[in-house]
Amino acid sequence: MFAPTAVINPDADQKAYYGYGWIINTYYERDRLFHSGGINGFRTIISRYPKDQIVVIVLSNVETASSDRIANDIAAILFEKPYELPKQRHTIEVDSALYEAYAGNYELVPGVILSITTESGHIFAQLTGQERYEIFPESPTEFFWKVVEAQLTFVVDGNDKATSAILHQNGQDMTALRVDS
Repeated sequence: MFAPTAVINPDADQKAYYGYGWIINTYYERDRLFHSGGINGFRTIISRYPKDQIVVIVLSNVETASSDRIANDIAAILFEKPYELPKQRHTIEVDSALYEAYAGNYELVPGVILSITTESGHIFAQLTGQERYEIFPESPTEFFWKVVEAQLTFVVDGNDKATSAILHQNGQDMTALRVDS
């Protein structure tokens, strides 16, 4: 026989919980349960707002799709909250010699390296354990991916050599310090 057990302790200082594959948190001050993931060419998310009797499901046959952002924006519309339309990014022409000042390794978190390489006048970024993708300049120090909604800003010293890079993704700015000279 099982005794009743509280799944969520309201006195705990936790912002989210996990149970049976669901992340349990609040979004726009509403209880939410969600699960997301993707593999081999697809990406999905299901977000349930049980007290509002609302379910948002986003299915994509593009593995790099921003399904989480799309689901969150749909929820914002349903709950009459502000949201931002995705920004149209534009590539500018820069001297590809500039890329050499950025080429190197940057530590995002311990054990996770952002490797910046150049090849035939193009610049690429690769995180530990992930594929290498080309990044595109929208300013001399700001770049973006076309395969995922993320941007990269290089911080340069007085000699125009990058000392760090800031990864902008999912509303977060994460600084990666250069770990080579």
